[in-house]
Amino acid sequence: MTSASVLYRQSTASASQVNSHLCACDTAFVPKLSERLNIDEYAQKIVQNAITFEAWRDGFLVGLVAAYLNDPALQSGYVTNVTVEPVLMGKDVAAVLFESCLTRARDDGFATMKLEVGQENQRAIRFYEKFGFQAQGRKNAMLQMSLNLTLENPKPSTGGTR
Repeated sequence: MTSASVLYRQSTASASQVNSHLCACDTAFVPKLSERLNIDEYAQKIVQNAITFEAWRDGFLVGLVAAYLNDPALQSGYVTNVTVEPVLMGKDVAAVLFESCLTRARDDGFATMKLEVGQENQRAIRFYEKFGFQAQGRKNAMLQMSLNLTLENPKPSTGGTR
């Protein structure tokens, strides 16, 4: 399976589709997403308040990056979700979606992007570090990371196409 068989879209998924996707990816979160929040409510919040960068295959949402880019006065955006269904992990889908998100944030005039990731989730931490994110602190079991969008940051190479 290559990312070439994946269609990329922006902000087209319904709350039901986001919910189904998050449930399919629940066990990939460290700790599990369902242990931290109500997935149904979270899916609703994402669709209502975030910009979503989506990967679709055969009519199903298989990858999702969601970011709150709704306060340009603060010039700081927040990545609330990065998920790819397990069958597509390691296929550059997350990298394509994440780079699209960061590009949109830069284009919209945001100076920083922030996110939180489980301190135990070393795979995700390494992924964010490849994009230039740096640890800023800890909050409970979460590592807080940020990226200065005004600096030249590394762009991981992706083998797939958009």
